[in-house]
Amino acid sequence: MNIHRLLVALSVLMISVPSVFGHFVFVSAQPGGREARIVMSEDVKPDLDVKLIASTRLEMLAEDGSVTAVNFSQPEKNYFSVAVPGSGTRVLFGKTEFGVVQRGESKPHLLIYYPKSVIGDAFSPRAVLGSRSPVELQAMGDAEGIRFRLTAFGKPVTGGEVVVILPDGSESKVKTDGNGETEGEFRERGQYAVWARYWVDAAGEYQGKAYEQVRHYATLVVDTSGYPAASAARAAAAEVVARMPEASASFGATSADGWLYVYGGHTAPTHVYHKDSVSGRFHRMRLQGEPAWETLPSGPGLQGMNLVAHDGGIYRVGGMRPVNEKGKAPDHQSVREAARFDTQAGRWEALPDLPQPLSSHDVAVVGNKLYVVGGWNLSGKTQAWSTQMLALDLAKPDAGWQVYEQPFKRRALMAASFQGKLWVVGGIADNGKVSQSVEVFDPQSDRWSEGPALPEGEHLGFSPAVGVHAGALFAAVADGRVLRLKAAGTVWESVGEVTPRVAHRLVSDGNRVLVLGGASKGKNLDIVELVFLSRQ
Repeated sequence: MNIHRLLVALSVLMISVPSVFGHFVFVSAQPGGREARIVMSEDVKPDLDVKLIASTRLEMLAEDGSVTAVNFSQPEKNYFSVAVPGSGTRVLFGKTEFGVVQRGESKPHLLIYYPKSVIGDAFSPRAVLGSRSPVELQAMGDAEGIRFRLTAFGKPVTGGEVVVILPDGSESKVKTDGNGETEGEFRERGQYAVWARYWVDAAGEYQGKAYEQVRHYATLVVDTSGYPAASAARAAAAEVVARMPEASASFGATSADGWLYVYGGHTAPTHVYHKDSVSGRFHRMRLQGEPAWETLPSGPGLQGMNLVAHDGGIYRVGGMRPVNEKGKAPDHQSVREAARFDTQAGRWEALPDLPQPLSSHDVAVVGNKLYVVGGWNLSGKTQAWSTQMLALDLAKPDAGWQVYEQPFKRRALMAASFQGKLWVVGGIADNGKVSQSVEVFDPQSDRWSEGPALPEGEHLGFSPAVGVHAGALFAAVADGRVLRLKAAGTVWESVGEVTPRVAHRLVSDGNRVLVLGGASKGKNLDIVELVFLSRQ
């Protein structure tokens, strides 16, 4: 954007401010997804002179998570034209600092627009900008029932007013709930144009003019017309090869000696907790042949735990069980118990208790040591984050747990034994933020180092599923992507896709990668999906 165009835009602004009220900056994709238009309009149709918004900065979030600057053409009538490169789900987004304006007796205010347009799967978590846009609108649900979410500076906006322009051109004003989501659903197919405001009293100066308030406006354009084809493409990315004995999230799963083992987990709707909301049932299924489950001796009802296999045993450590009755206030209790299931004898054997109760952690075996990493201790309304990693020598378990310092406080993370080291992936930090971080512990030196972070994207690091297959480390993240750590160990690449979910599990049977269970849209899944891996 050259200085001449900016000066022209500002000069027009000075004489035209009254006409912009009720108009917003929209970016809308044209049929075919190769071109988009930037307009200042009430309803996406070209309207005001776009020289008013010539200072707009536009970027594109690509399918692979990369972000690049986007240039646009000289004005054509009342819009700028944008060439859209690439394929798959892409997001055009930007920022227009309109300047300081004042109307009547209102406070002088800095006016900022945040336009956004999704090309492809509008409901994919990949279409969420997160920290890339201070104020953002997101499409939620699916093409059969769409709603919108408003966030400001990383937090949902409660009680915000969102204006939705429907495919038929009619307009609907809706409020946001405690999650920032609009009430009700829209079921029409076609293009939606949405805008919302977020005003903040804040004094400052912009280009020599003082203001007392900042008025943020977010816009979003999405199109649901082509969703039958998009759904078919997603269905072809993975195959459901079995159903779990019960739909569950935050459960335990592992494979050993040709068997797939699953234990317990949360079986009630998301965020519903009571004595009967967790399971202690234990099953296994032959990984070859017909998918038939065999019932094994059960144990305590638990969630927030995992299983790991080693040398004829299946290990279970800690977990969380609610102790309140259904309908009563949740009372979460982490547990200290650890146990080993002898696959030959078919029975559970007690292991030394953990030094402290623990849940929302993960377990892995490196060499002959069982490691327990991350998590927290819940007791009613109190919580204590774990600051130490634990290890049990499986050759002499009666010696008890060894304690190691860990350089983070995180829960809802996953761990795996890979290349003789312990890899810890993602999670939620003690500040409440989802982390894309990866840490690596070397048992030979007892030292931690940083690994390659997961790709950017809201919630991608929350309770991913991690495992090793064919000598490579894999992670199935919240938006449905299956990632593989490249051979050089410096970056993750997308090599497959499954149903989006969290609190699920990934296992390998030596020949295939399977993704099991998890939570999606408030419900638990019972599907076991076979991932079709690309050869890139």
